[in-house]
Amino acid sequence: MSIIVKLTSGGMITLPAKLREKYHLSPGDSVAIVESPDGLLIIPVMPLEKLVNVDEASVSAAICRELIEEHRKDQERDGSL
Repeated sequence: MSIIVKLTSGGMITLPAKLREKYHLSPGDSVAIVESPDGLLIIPVMPLEKLVNVDEASVSAAICRELIEEHRKDQERDGSL
């Protein structure tokens, strides 16, 4: 699929609504612009909350914090911190 968009004087482009809907992009979301041999690629950067249930993300973040804290305590106990 090829879609032509215009560059504004400020260097901005507008992604057509069809693509924003297809890739679940909302105002404030981020995209990565990647230079490749074929040209520029626009890749959606999805926050964790959009990829998983928000509750799952909260639980995962809490588990990560606990593991980091446990690791820090282990290092203190072993004298490696």
